[in-house]
Amino acid sequence: MINLRLYRASLLLVPIAVIAAMFSLQSVPGGRTAPSGADSFDGISSAALARQLARQNPNPRPGSEADGRLATAVETSFGQVGGAQVSEQSFKGSFNGNDVDLRNVIAVLPGSSDQQVVVMAGRDAASGPGAGTAVASTATLMQLAAGFGGATHTKTLVFVSTDGTALAAGGARQFIDGYSDISLVSQIIVVSQPAFDHPRQ
Repeated sequence: MINLRLYRASLLLVPIAVIAAMFSLQSVPGGRTAPSGADSFDGISSAALARQLARQNPNPRPGSEADGRLATAVETSFGQVGGAQVSEQSFKGSFNGNDVDLRNVIAVLPGSSDQQVVVMAGRDAASGPGAGTAVASTATLMQLAAGFGGATHTKTLVFVSTDGTALAAGGARQFIDGYSDISLVSQIIVVSQPAFDHPRQ
């Protein structure tokens, strides 16, 4: 004689066994990888770098030796940023009646989108407190680029150290006129006057 209660109980075990088998045969999914972000901006390091650059390159007048040394420092710093494509734009200018050789230094950090954001800072100054702001802007730009090295970002980031700032923003004009991907640029951010060597009202 068949015990129906026992029979029904055994039938209940079948779907439970099937469900258990489904979960036991499926591999455990891997953890999701969060996109990596840029390191936070280090203002203390940026200020220290600005002081060092100011000591080594006082009065970075357009086309001067100090201006050239600053450009080389920027190029070296950009070259150490992971994934950066470094280039320069060379152009001519006139300062105090003399012809001078000028150059923009550019670092491109490719993103997953063709759209680009430009971060720009002037590197030279004619005289006076502008020298302090030019060097501080340059140090800030270098620190920002270093912070984004190896980070995941959607838009392509373009860091530009411009020359000829004291010549009616000659470097900025040169970049806009000569940059081949200018049609892809959606925003331009200008780093300006983050510090003065002698603050005053």
